Amino acid sequence: MRLFSKNNIVVNQRKKKFAAFCLALFLAFLPSMSVLAQDYVVEFGDSSTYIYVGQMFYANDTLSVTATGCGMIYVTLYDNNGDDLNTHLFADNMGYGTLTIPTSDIDNFIYWEVTSTSQPYPNDCYFECDFTAVCGYTVTFNANGHGTAPSTQTIRTGGTVTEPDDLSATGYTFGGWYTDSACTDSWDFSSDTVSSDLTLYAKWTANTYTVSFNANGHGSAPSSQTVNYGNKATKPSNPTASGYTFGGWYT
Repeated sequence: MRLFSKNNIVVNQRKKKFAAFCLALFLAFLPSMSVLAQDYVVEFGDSSTYIYVGQMFYANDTLSVTATGCGMIYVTLYDNNGDDLNTHLFADNMGYGTLTIPTSDIDNFIYWEVTSTSQPYPNDCYFECDFTAVCGYTVTFNANGHGTAPSTQTIRTGGTVTEPDDLSATGYTFGGWYTDSACTDSWDFSSDTVSSDLTLYAKWTANTYTVSFNANGHGSAPSSQTVNYGNKATKPSNPTASGYTFGGWYT
């Protein structure tokens, strides 16, 4: 895989050694200075933040270096198993400018996470950090015929799903999320974790209503019925009353 900085400069393993040699010569002639990690700024539009372990970088995010005097950063990429991808990124504030965070062809790749930072040479302005690929899966919500499904989520391997707001639908009561369309295996958002692409299905229970019959002063009223939303009541036998003809049921 070929990766380019903004100025289309590739830094590979061989160039790393050469760059380190040149850097040592360069630093020998620099006055003593102390440049901390926070002098290397990651820029996202109008805001910025310092590089720290646990920070996330997505493909096409940009990283630029700001420092008093010189400022250099060297990034090594690792796959999600911690193996070195032999791919390196370099940026400084003295010519290499801004680097663009690459994507990855690793299956289910989501983003890069900063897993280590170091300043290997005391009192210099050279900063190293490792980016490790974080992979995950797509969680899809199926409304199961009622209401509006929540947006999909991308969850890192072993992560938990963010529980969406309860759904609503006329005539039905929402009953949670399940891993099967028949809604027999419920999903626990506090403890269940993601290990593959996942579809969660909404469970619905139809509301029930009581249908009562009023004989309206003649004959005997049929027994009441319990009917699910959307279903029909069962037509009872016609009541009879002396001197009257039954004419049906009305609301």
